[in-house]
Amino acid sequence: HVPYYKQRFLKEAIHPEDLNTIEDLRALPFLTREDVNAHLHDLVATKFDGKLHSNETGGSTGQPIRFFTEGSFWRNVLHLRGHLWYGLQEGEKTAWLWGALRDMPKWSWQRGWRAAISGKRYLNAFSMTEANMQNFAQMLVRWQPAVFRAYPSALHLFAGFLRERGIKGIRPR
Repeated sequence: HVPYYKQRFLKEAIHPEDLNTIEDLRALPFLTREDVNAHLHDLVATKFDGKLHSNETGGSTGQPIRFFTEGSFWRNVLHLRGHLWYGLQEGEKTAWLWGALRDMPKWSWQRGWRAAISGKRYLNAFSMTEANMQNFAQMLVRWQPAVFRAYPSALHLFAGFLRERGIKGIRPR
């Protein structure tokens, strides 16, 4: 029921009934970022009757990937489930080293307050200057987040910054 896969399966002579084991999955065509961006609408099932919301990644690898979400209800449920898996309760302090501008709270005072009340602090992964990292580190030492949510490359850079300057005392769980 997904036009893109239907077309690719026909091209590769793959029939869904031929997929019976995990080994059979090796025959499936690899889905790339370019495939998704070029065929976004054809990756939606024809029988889907819900409302789709356009979204995209922050582009930290150099090229964002576009995708659809079904809405905030499921996003919130999945977010809460992820926190519970890690032993976090809703509202616990979370430090973000993030780059998706749509997720950054500083675009309006309302979003800034919402982030503060919900226990989130952000450092934009695309503006990790020495001054910004120093300010973020000083705030984190006082604030003591329960967890970091970060791009691995941004977290590596920030950890190196902390190590080089001998900054200690940030202890997420």
